[in-house]
Amino acid sequence: MKIRDRLAALRQLLKQHKLHAYLIPSTDPHQSEYVPEFWRRREWISGFTGSAGDCIVAEHSAALWTDGRYFLQAAAQLRGSGITLMKLGLPETPCMSKWLRTTLKKGNRIGVDPRVMSVSAYAKLRFELEDFGLELVSVEDNLIDELWADRPPAPSGQADVQPLRYAGESVTSKLKKVRRAIAEAGCRGHIIGALDQIAWLFNVRGSDVLYNP
Repeated sequence: MKIRDRLAALRQLLKQHKLHAYLIPSTDPHQSEYVPEFWRRREWISGFTGSAGDCIVAEHSAALWTDGRYFLQAAAQLRGSGITLMKLGLPETPCMSKWLRTTLKKGNRIGVDPRVMSVSAYAKLRFELEDFGLELVSVEDNLIDELWADRPPAPSGQADVQPLRYAGESVTSKLKKVRRAIAEAGCRGHIIGALDQIAWLFNVRGSDVLYNP
């Protein structure tokens, strides 16, 4: 399928789900920036292969937001796709909520898979949209997955222990530092959800991505 065909197919799903736009973040459920092919839904729908970027597909238009690292690459890869490049950080670039309020009508519904948004980001966007009479809707079955027929399988490689000569510090030492920081913050525990932080803390490495800068 060409990108325009993918967009057309997604728009058909929007109608079925009574949605007027759909947000496709570039992250996985751990909010990773560098993700294995299995999670590259935004890349599949847009053709843009950069590590960071969020895409919104509406009934009659689409846009993709990315940062200055990828302006040239995104412009080239989005050419002819029907997706408008939104250059983050430039004063003339509208944020996603502003673009949605100028693109949609009051009462319209914007869908997103809540598993690939942080709680704070979801709450912030929902609040901003409600101010303009728009509704952010959690869609449990990711719409991209319904269309991505040749989606690569989920990573299944084993995690290996990083030798101390490469890690530079033992797990015991790192845990002591984390516990000291927890105590200094007046807390009794700390939840760590970022995969790169978990890999660093426990000196483990996986094979789902080639490397993580």
